[in-house]
Amino acid sequence: VIGTWFLMHIMGIIGAALMTGIALIIGQGFVMNWYYWKKTGLDMIRFWKSVGKIYVLPTIMCCITLVVSHFINFYNIFALLVGIIIYTVLYVVLNWLFIMNDYEKNIFIQPLRKIFTKPKRSK
Repeated sequence: VIGTWFLMHIMGIIGAALMTGIALIIGQGFVMNWYYWKKTGLDMIRFWKSVGKIYVLPTIMCCITLVVSHFINFYNIFALLVGIIIYTVLYVVLNWLFIMNDYEKNIFIQPLRKIFTKPKRSK
């Protein structure tokens, strides 16, 4: 709170937001991860390695979308809908190939199997 007050006077509302972000990173990031590692015995390095790879694909796709948006007018409803469909298909396929494990793939496939398999007729 004190840091937010000081930065707000120097940088305005951006300073308040910046200090809030710094406090969250220190408190929820470093302090809590240290606590989970030392006091509860959780392997936080392994956890962040497994979680970290989840953020790579959306970050890359977001950057590509920002570049593409300079050339395509997404304010056009048709372009927006086509863009959403392409983004969604790419996201699912790339997640399937690079991020999802067998358990997660099975969770994704099970409902689709129920939808697309024909029920057997009883005599």
